Amino acid sequence: MDIYCSKCAEPWDNDCIHDEVDARQESGDKAATYTKVMREFQRDGCTALSLAYGGGCDGESGDSTRAALAGAAYELLGDDMDGAAAMLEDYFYAHNL
Repeated sequence: MDIYCSKCAEPWDNDCIHDEVDARQESGDKAATYTKVMREFQRDGCTALSLAYGGGCDGESGDSTRAALAGAAYELLGDDMDGAAAMLEDYFYAHNL
Protein backbone atom coordinates (compact mmCIF):
# COMPACT_ATOMS: atom_id res chain seq x y z
CA MET A 1 0.00 0.00 0.00
CA ASP A 2 1.08 3.55 -0.62
CA ILE A 3 1.80 6.23 1.90
CA TYR A 4 1.84 9.83 0.73
CA CYS A 5 4.21 12.71 1.28
CA SER A 6 2.43 15.28 3.43
CA LYS A 7 4.27 18.06 1.57
CA CYS A 8 4.06 17.16 -2.15
CA ALA A 9 1.54 14.26 -2.10
CA GLU A 10 3.94 11.91 -3.92
CA PRO A 11 2.92 8.26 -3.34
CA TRP A 12 5.53 5.98 -1.79
CA ASP A 13 5.35 2.27 -1.07
CA ASN A 14 5.25 1.72 2.69
CA ASP A 15 8.42 -0.38 2.38
CA CYS A 16 10.40 2.74 1.45
CA ILE A 17 10.75 3.50 5.14
CA HIS A 18 12.49 0.15 5.67
CA ASP A 19 14.75 0.92 2.69
CA GLU A 20 15.73 4.26 4.22
CA VAL A 21 16.50 2.61 7.56
CA ASP A 22 18.74 0.07 5.80
CA ALA A 23 20.52 2.79 3.81
CA ARG A 24 21.14 4.87 6.93
CA GLN A 25 22.44 1.89 8.89
CA GLU A 26 24.73 0.89 6.04
CA SER A 27 26.12 4.43 5.99
CA GLY A 28 26.96 4.21 9.69
CA ASP A 29 23.84 5.57 11.39
CA LYS A 30 23.25 2.71 13.82
CA ALA A 31 20.52 4.73 15.58
CA ALA A 32 18.28 4.63 12.49
CA THR A 33 15.03 2.82 13.23
CA TYR A 34 11.72 2.36 11.48
CA THR A 35 9.99 4.56 14.05
CA LYS A 36 12.53 7.37 13.70
CA VAL A 37 12.35 7.43 9.89
CA MET A 38 8.57 7.04 9.88
CA ARG A 39 8.17 10.07 12.14
CA GLU A 40 10.55 12.07 9.95
CA PHE A 41 8.49 11.07 6.90
CA GLN A 42 5.29 12.14 8.63
CA ARG A 43 6.80 15.48 9.67
CA ASP A 44 9.12 16.32 6.75
CA GLY A 45 7.63 14.39 3.86
CA CYS A 46 9.68 12.52 1.31
CA THR A 47 12.86 14.44 2.11
CA ALA A 48 13.18 11.92 4.94
CA LEU A 49 13.87 9.28 2.28
CA SER A 50 16.79 11.09 0.69
CA LEU A 51 19.55 8.59 1.45
CA ALA A 52 17.78 5.57 -0.06
CA TYR A 53 16.08 7.43 -2.91
CA GLY A 54 18.22 10.53 -3.45
CA GLY A 55 16.54 13.86 -3.07
CA GLY A 56 13.04 14.48 -1.93
CA CYS A 57 10.37 17.01 -2.55
CA ASP A 58 10.75 20.73 -2.64
CA GLY A 59 7.70 21.17 -0.43
CA GLU A 60 5.49 22.12 -3.37
CA SER A 61 2.31 20.12 -3.38
CA GLY A 62 1.28 18.46 -6.60
CA ASP A 63 -2.08 17.77 -4.99
CA SER A 64 -2.77 19.87 -1.92
CA THR A 65 -5.87 17.85 -0.99
CA ARG A 66 -3.95 14.58 -0.99
CA ALA A 67 -1.06 16.12 0.95
CA ALA A 68 -3.39 17.60 3.58
CA LEU A 69 -5.30 14.33 3.96
CA ALA A 70 -2.04 12.40 4.36
CA GLY A 71 -0.91 14.79 7.08
CA ALA A 72 -4.26 14.45 8.86
CA ALA A 73 -4.17 10.64 8.67
CA TYR A 74 -0.64 10.56 10.14
CA GLU A 75 -1.69 12.89 12.92
CA LEU A 76 -4.78 10.82 13.73
CA LEU A 77 -3.17 7.40 13.56
CA GLY A 78 0.30 8.21 14.87
CA ASP A 79 2.61 5.21 14.50
CA ASP A 80 0.07 3.10 12.58
CA MET A 81 1.36 3.64 9.03
CA ASP A 82 -0.47 0.57 7.74
CA GLY A 83 -3.70 1.98 9.11
CA ALA A 84 -2.98 5.39 7.58
CA ALA A 85 -2.18 3.79 4.21
CA ALA A 86 -5.44 1.79 4.32
CA MET A 87 -7.46 4.83 5.38
CA LEU A 88 -6.01 6.96 2.58
CA GLU A 89 -6.51 4.24 -0.03
CA ASP A 90 -10.16 3.80 0.99
CA TYR A 91 -10.80 7.54 1.00
CA PHE A 92 -9.10 8.22 -2.35
CA TYR A 93 -10.94 5.29 -3.97
CA ALA A 94 -14.32 6.33 -2.58
CA HIS A 95 -13.85 9.94 -3.69
CA ASN A 96 -12.06 9.27 -6.97
CA LEU A 97 -8.98 11.24 -5.88
